[in-house]
Amino acid sequence: MNDYIISPMWFYFLDVLGELEITLWIIALIFGITLLVLICFQLVEISDAWKESDVKAAKARIKKLVKLSSIPVICLVVAILIPSKDTMYEMMIAKYITHENLSISVEAVKSAVDYIVEAFKAVK
Repeated sequence: MNDYIISPMWFYFLDVLGELEITLWIIALIFGITLLVLICFQLVEISDAWKESDVKAAKARIKKLVKLSSIPVICLVVAILIPSKDTMYEMMIAKYITHENLSISVEAVKSAVDYIVEAFKAVK
């Protein structure tokens, strides 16, 4: 049975993560712009509430804005922490490259070269 050194599902997973990163940037951008517009409108409402001495309403609006601002912040943090596709490939390959695997490869190459040299000698 042929076992894969690196499962093909990893390549799919890495591609999906790359797309997820792009999606998170877009979500953060949309929410960020929407949040800025909302903040502008809410600041007017908050200042009116402070003028009317309605401190509870002003604090409630501020809490609402803080909760809403967590969505783009979380999206940005996750998007920043997802490594690029190239970095993920390098990490995956680095996991499978060990001294033992390299020494086995060197021995296989040496025996293949010896076989080729013997084959050339036999032809002459």
